[in-house]
Amino acid sequence: MGGPLAADWVAHFVGMRSKTLRGIIPICAGCKKVRDDTGFWEQVEVYISRRSSAQFSHGMCPQCFEEYYGELGIDYEEVSTTG
Repeated sequence: MGGPLAADWVAHFVGMRSKTLRGIIPICAGCKKVRDDTGFWEQVEVYISRRSSAQFSHGMCPQCFEEYYGELGIDYEEVSTTG
């Protein structure tokens, strides 16, 4: 098994999995959407996921937690999994 065809396939697959974003990425200062090459604005997670092998998980930073849930009197440290 192996040979030139297998080596070519492996090289192609590795190249696909290691995509890197480069250059200036136009991002909205307000909503943080990113403008693609066609002028369409999309969420930053979608933009990066389509162009790289990166994946996202979502959480909430302490400042946003305070902004959205501060009035409920919940302590961020009590509910944070990263503390």
